[in-house]
Amino acid sequence: TIVADGSTGTGTTLQTPTDVLIDGSRLLVIDSGRRALFSIDPVTGNRSVLADDGTGVGLDFLTPRSLALDATTNTVLVSDTGRVAVLSVDLAGGVRRIVSGQNVGPGTALVAPAGVLIEDSNQLLLVDRTLQTVFRITRADGTRVRVSDNKAGDGPRFVSPVAVTSGTDRFLVVDDLVDSLFAVDRGPAGRTLLADDANTMNLLDAPNACALDPINNRVLITDPGNAAISAIDLGTASTFLLSDANTGAGTNPLQPF
Repeated sequence: TIVADGSTGTGTTLQTPTDVLIDGSRLLVIDSGRRALFSIDPVTGNRSVLADDGTGVGLDFLTPRSLALDATTNTVLVSDTGRVAVLSVDLAGGVRRIVSGQNVGPGTALVAPAGVLIEDSNQLLLVDRTLQTVFRITRADGTRVRVSDNKAGDGPRFVSPVAVTSGTDRFLVVDDLVDSLFAVDRGPAGRTLLADDANTMNLLDAPNACALDPINNRVLITDPGNAAISAIDLGTASTFLLSDANTGAGTNPLQPF
């Protein structure tokens, strides 16, 4: 079912939406083409801009990629590949500031920030595709610490990590070049390969986003290579299609993100 597009809902038309999350009764969408953060009514599809170069103050987005919601402070965290930084956006006024990156915070400089996840009230997790690294970032001062990469932690290596979501005692990372889902321990950051081409029957092809479904103990993955949305069972590592051109009714997904 289409919730919002050029023919559904009113307001500025989306151009290149790259991430979406639920905030109460509305959707928050970041659009790299529009370089904007949108609020969307899921019933009507009506769209309003919460932050862009004409709404709110602070540094403009350049290539915003991923979102994480902090409902307690009414802010979202946005990874921006063009800015090479993580920004905080106040949802009430669109005020933007850099949390980490661009000379904010000590630690290894970011290169290609992608998926972002709020770990707790003090810390974020961020994956960097080019550095093949998961960082833990302190929100107060922007300090970046390598949590898992070819020097930190053991197990199979990342090649191009693009997205991260939370598990119970671990976090989950999607890699779009090796078509894989990794589990990374929160303590000593050992990596375990949960799913790849060998055990998914090639159901993953350049996966680029993920979300935890705790009720069903699975992770949901968008897959533009197969123009599909898939699910991986975290108990058995079984992978199955939820929606593609041959599964489910309605408008076919073309390049889900």
